[in-house]
Amino acid sequence: MAEAKIIISIPEGKLRDYIDGTIRPDTPEEYVRQTVEKRLIN
Repeated sequence: MAEAKIIISIPEGKLRDYIDGTIRPDTPEEYVRQTVEKRLIN
């Protein structure tokens, strides 16, 4: 049985939060925040 794949499109100028998946505005501060989140999780 084939699995269904879900594709989520993120609008331009937005980022997907690494932890909770919410869509956030793409600002320099948010970019740094997401980079720190990824490093802490990984």
